[in-house]
Amino acid sequence: REAKPQEKKQITLMVTGHRVIPSWVKDELARVVTKLRSKYDIVKAISGMAWGTDMLFAEEAMKQGLYLHCYLACQGQQRRWTDENRKAKFRSLVTAADEVHQVVPGLWKDNSCYIKRDQAMVDDSTFAIVVFNGIVDKEKPSGTCTTKGMLDKKKVPYVLIDTKNRKTTIV
Repeated sequence: REAKPQEKKQITLMVTGHRVIPSWVKDELARVVTKLRSKYDIVKAISGMAWGTDMLFAEEAMKQGLYLHCYLACQGQQRRWTDENRKAKFRSLVTAADEVHQVVPGLWKDNSCYIKRDQAMVDDSTFAIVVFNGIVDKEKPSGTCTTKGMLDKKKVPYVLIDTKNRKTTIV
């Protein structure tokens, strides 16, 4: 009797992470995406397009030939950025993306649009990468900490890239 080839499970991969990250994270992010691609059939990559982790992931996803879906919190989410190079990189990635989802209609009013964007990303993902420094501020949690909580609540599996301890684990 012939053994059937093992089917790969199709997954949608999202990322959440801090804006300011150590330089080694770029290579680790690429390594994790490559490893996940070899194990799973990744259909699309979802990025919230914040500068830092999100945009690094978007670049890596495109470099590895994944379908990039940008989830924008609101119209002009990059307008408050002062760095023109970041704005140009943002425009370039959004223009090259396979799909762009504006989660909250209209211009930025308050930070609730980012929480709604992050929840939409979690709802549409089957796997995630979390780039997190381990700091939990209960009074004013970071977007990454909040999104990690959403992933935990929905029981979406993720790879944790711990920037404080320079350690990567599957959660």
